[in-house]
Amino acid sequence: PGDEKAWFANGDAGHFVRVDAVAGGGKSYVLCDAEGPGVIQRIWSANPHGKLSFTFDGEAQPRWTVDFAALLRGEVAPLMPPLCSTLARGGNCFLPIPFGKRVVVSCDEGGFYYQVNVRNPGEGITVDSFRPEWLVSQGDVIAGINRELTIAGAVARGSARSTARVRCASR
Repeated sequence: PGDEKAWFANGDAGHFVRVDAVAGGGKSYVLCDAEGPGVIQRIWSANPHGKLSFTFDGEAQPRWTVDFAALLRGEVAPLMPPLCSTLARGGNCFLPIPFGKRVVVSCDEGGFYYQVNVRNPGEGITVDSFRPEWLVSQGDVIAGINRELTIAGAVARGSARSTARVRCASR
């Protein structure tokens, strides 16, 4: 309380799960290491940078590596706004990223603010782990979701009326 310079200090950046050594002298900053089955529901950062990597189910190498800032700005097709975008000065990705046994999310750089929100469905649920090729094979579905989210946002702001109908199908 006596240090007025520290009143507005914010020291919560860079609190990673762990920092792993990488061959060649680099480091891997682990944002999330979660047991499955589960789904990453949201990734947020106020100052993302570096390459974000997703390793699934004990694989030796990341299955998906993406530019962290580009992902959260909605610049990685088909993950465009509003599904992935900057809101209130923070980058967000609301793409559900499922994992069966385990997911490790890491970055090749550190020193940023972040959150990774994970949900586990509970016992007896089987989940297929994310595959980057789904972004291509399901690109039209993702684009449709983005359109519906855009309409919903406009309706919430009072600048449009929704005529969308959502159908849910069970397998």
